[in-house]
Amino acid sequence: MTVILVTHDSRAEQYADRIVRIQDGRISAQWSPDGEEHPVIDPLGWMQIPQSDAPTLSKSSPIESTAEPRSSLIRASHLTLKYSEREIFSNISIEASPKEFIAITGPSGTGKSSLLRILSGIQEPSEGSVFIEDQELSLLSRESRSLLRSKSLSFLMQGNSPVSSISVRDYFPEMTDQLLGAFATRLNRRLSSFSGGERARIEIFKLLSDNRKTLILDEPTSQLDDKRSGEIAQLLVNHVEQGGLVIASTRDEQLLACATKVISLGS
Repeated sequence: MTVILVTHDSRAEQYADRIVRIQDGRISAQWSPDGEEHPVIDPLGWMQIPQSDAPTLSKSSPIESTAEPRSSLIRASHLTLKYSEREIFSNISIEASPKEFIAITGPSGTGKSSLLRILSGIQEPSEGSVFIEDQELSLLSRESRSLLRSKSLSFLMQGNSPVSSISVRDYFPEMTDQLLGAFATRLNRRLSSFSGGERARIEIFKLLSDNRKTLILDEPTSQLDDKRSGEIAQLLVNHVEQGGLVIASTRDEQLLACATKVISLGS
């Protein structure tokens, strides 16, 4: 028989073969009673999968790229994505540097979200290569990609947050004045109780507070009205002007007008 026990009682650990800790709605560590804790590095909270002897990022054995040092934060060459015999997009090359706002646009089904996941190292392309800060992703293990992502970029996907069961105060303890003004009377409410547009704004404020240079955003204003979209657009422009990079899939005219470069898929 297999037993899965959810409990706050730490005494249960002495009877377990495996212990998993959940923090802020995500799996944060796992270990056995006679072993050390092993943090789960993947920011989405997935359980670690045993890896082969693939290279990993560490102080003792860093991955050295053969590429020449560049100022680009993300570089992609000849990306192609296919599902079975269907080609979604092909031969896309991108070089993204600080102080750039790159908008990816196109009709539904042209691979906008998939391209963002590929640029983030979450999804594999059918062909082509991706470098994040001169680290070639194909040379890294899944764990190393997650570690690189957590240091280098913030990624916002469409859909509910994986931490939607916690409160705004717990999710975002260091509140900005802008967020306080919008949600000051609802800080103890769960994120799941807010509308889709409100959650999107909270998520974007949170990403900006993480102070990572690169923001990769999937339709960040799709659930917002024109006024709120304009506010988010201005925040992203400010981030770019301060030396950041924004790559966003969007059909929002306000965001497209802010872009320094537009990539149109399916055209």
